[in-house]
Amino acid sequence: MLTFEEGLEKCLRTMPVMSTEEVELDDAVGRYNAESITSDINLPPFDRSAMDGFAVREADIGFPPVTLKVVATVRAGIPPDIEIGPGQAAHIMTGATVPAGADTVVMIEDTSYDEAQKAVEIRKSVSKGKNICLCGEDVRKESIVFKSGDCITQQAVPLLASVGAARLRVFQRPKTAIVTTGSELVSISEKPAAGKIRNSNLHTLTTQLRNLGIEAENLGAVSDDEGKTRETIQKGFGHDVLIISGGVSMGKYDVVADVLTALGAETVFHKVAVKPGKPLLLAVKDGCIIFALPGNPVSVFVSFRMFVRPSLLKMMAARDPRPRFLPARLAATVKMGERMQLLPGTMRVEGEELAAEPVEFHGSGDMAGLGRCDCLIAVPIGKGEIKAGKMVKIYLIES
Repeated sequence: MLTFEEGLEKCLRTMPVMSTEEVELDDAVGRYNAESITSDINLPPFDRSAMDGFAVREADIGFPPVTLKVVATVRAGIPPDIEIGPGQAAHIMTGATVPAGADTVVMIEDTSYDEAQKAVEIRKSVSKGKNICLCGEDVRKESIVFKSGDCITQQAVPLLASVGAARLRVFQRPKTAIVTTGSELVSISEKPAAGKIRNSNLHTLTTQLRNLGIEAENLGAVSDDEGKTRETIQKGFGHDVLIISGGVSMGKYDVVADVLTALGAETVFHKVAVKPGKPLLLAVKDGCIIFALPGNPVSVFVSFRMFVRPSLLKMMAARDPRPRFLPARLAATVKMGERMQLLPGTMRVEGEELAAEPVEFHGSGDMAGLGRCDCLIAVPIGKGEIKAGKMVKIYLIES
């Protein structure tokens, strides 16, 4: 049986990288850049005032208070056609071009302006260059602002818009399908009869995929019947990725692994030493990547986060798709075992450290325990226990 690290590495090595396409900037957030983006201008494109105030020469305000003659008012968007000389100032607005001759801006709160006399009293000395954003200090023209493999984040949009990146070449998102299996499943809008449960796995997978910007085709829920399972799974082979939940354990009616083999899928691995999520199966069929996840709801969530999500990120050319774990101090003693455990927990900040506390959890079917957590606590393989106060690694479940 593979360790967590071995299973993850096999997943990542198996994943192909998607082709590229060109999209509008507004549609690029969450996508991975496919080529370097350079700036066609300096940023700022001119010496720009960072404040409402007065543009002056620093040499004139060394011994305040001083009174200067106001020779112009400079608004944003209208380049000034004057030069500030000795004893002069320009009333300037935030974002406006600093006029020639001026080398400092005094913010309006440190001045008194006499509009009738067209004069301003500077009450405070400020250093040369104060409150001026210099041309090109953020980005130089022709410099690279984004590299291939960088994620286009929401906070990157202002920069990309400013350098004229109206359209970007990004890696495609994989065409994905979902199959849920189990004779016990009913729609979430239906009240379950005796022996039935609502199909939460479909919605777990759908929302996790949407979190990555991937819209998946629902191929339906199938009963534990080999013929129906075979028919439905075959429909998924036309996709880049097929995700199946349920039917991969050792039960009499767990038919997914046998069906995949019968259909000619090549198994990359089956089973990882992870709890929950041991029966995870990865296979390939005619270019389609197949993830068969255990059917318990927590196993589906954990398996997706630890193996499927990193794999999809790799396909979309993320530079580092692996799950990110952070050090945290354990707030309660936990037992180790023969498999790496990923326990639902809650995280808090204590001083300069993170602390993690396991939530009450009754196993891989405990959706209530999962719903209370904001992190997964990684408990390594071993004997005995990890005492409260020891350091562990946690995976933060970001929204």
